[in-house]
Amino acid sequence: MTSASLALSPRRWFNNLSALVVDNPIIERELKVRVRFARAFWLQGAYLFLLTAIVTAAYQGIVARNPLSNPAELQQRLQGFYWMLLYSLITLVVLIAPALTAGALSFEKERRTLDLLLASPLRPSAILSGKLIASFAFVLLLLILSMPIVTVCVLLGGATLGDVLATYVMIAFDVLHLSAFALYCSACNRSSGTATFWAYLGTALLLAASAPFAASS
Repeated sequence: MTSASLALSPRRWFNNLSALVVDNPIIERELKVRVRFARAFWLQGAYLFLLTAIVTAAYQGIVARNPLSNPAELQQRLQGFYWMLLYSLITLVVLIAPALTAGALSFEKERRTLDLLLASPLRPSAILSGKLIASFAFVLLLLILSMPIVTVCVLLGGATLGDVLATYVMIAFDVLHLSAFALYCSACNRSSGTATFWAYLGTALLLAASAPFAASS
C-alpha cells in the first residue's frame, strides 16, 4: 500500500461512514414510518407509565417502608433503590429492543418489498445499517424519556450523575448488540414471528450466560 493510499484511507473511511449513517435514506424512512402510527406513542406512554409505577413501588418498599435509625441506613436504602430502578430499566429495554428490530427485514419479505430495496442504488450494507440505526435510535428515545425518572436517584443521593451517565452508556451499548442480533434473526427468517422468537430466545440465552459474571461483579 502506497503512502498516497494510506493518506486517503481516513477520508474514504469517513465518506463510507457518512454514506451509511448521515446520508442514508433508509434511516429517515424507517423513523417516519415508526412515528406515523399511534402505536409508537402508545408504546412510549406504556413504557413511561410502567417505569413510573415501578419507581413508586420501589421507593415505598425500599426507602419509606420503615423508620430510619441512622444516615448510613438511609444511604444503603437509596443505593438499593437505584439498583432496583436500574434493573427495571434494563428489563424493559431488553424486552422492547428485540421486538423493534426482529421484523426489520422479515416485514419487507412478507410485503415482498425487499427485492425493490435490493434493486435500488443502495448497497446491502446501507440497507442493513439503516434498519439497525433506526431501531437503535427509537430505543435511545425511550432511554432519553426515562432520564427525568432516573435522576430522582441523583436528587435523593442514591447515585451520582456520573453513575447514571455511565449506566446509560452501558445500556445503549447492550441495546446496540441486541438490535444487531435481532436484525440477523430478521435476515435469516422469512416470517417476522419466527424472527422475533429466535431474537428473544437468543437474548434469553445471552442473559443466562452472562448472569453469573454480572452477579460476581
